[in-house]
Amino acid sequence: MDEECDEVRFDGPVVVVTGGGRGLGREYAVLLAARGAQVLVNDVGTATDGHGASLAPARAVVEEIRAAGGQAMADGHDVAGAAGARALVAAALERWGRLDALVNNAGISILRPLGELTDEECRRVMPGTSPAAKPSSRPGTR
Repeated sequence: MDEECDEVRFDGPVVVVTGGGRGLGREYAVLLAARGAQVLVNDVGTATDGHGASLAPARAVVEEIRAAGGQAMADGHDVAGAAGARALVAAALERWGRLDALVNNAGISILRPLGELTDEECRRVMPGTSPAAKPSSRPGTR
């Protein structure tokens, strides 16, 4: 393999990264911004037990991106439902006038073995993971 491969660039496109405040979502957001994308970092900011909400994780990633010379904004809409997904897309359109790509990464993870989760905890985790992809994807296609 050629050691002098050209870096893939994303100069200009607007990309939304759901779940962008931590973990893989954070990595996606930082890498896309480093390669030129304008990134809307979306994260509800729930704690590891699945409760609460805080814009702090998304803001921290935005600060990191801006410190490196990139363009980003934080967003805390809950994309598990259609209203939050529409508001997320509206935020990108209001800021940059367009939306080019969506990284559907959001999910709630309660850091305990599955067998130890209560029924209520399971109900909170499931809407925030796989079903979240549909509501957050649809407004971006219209």
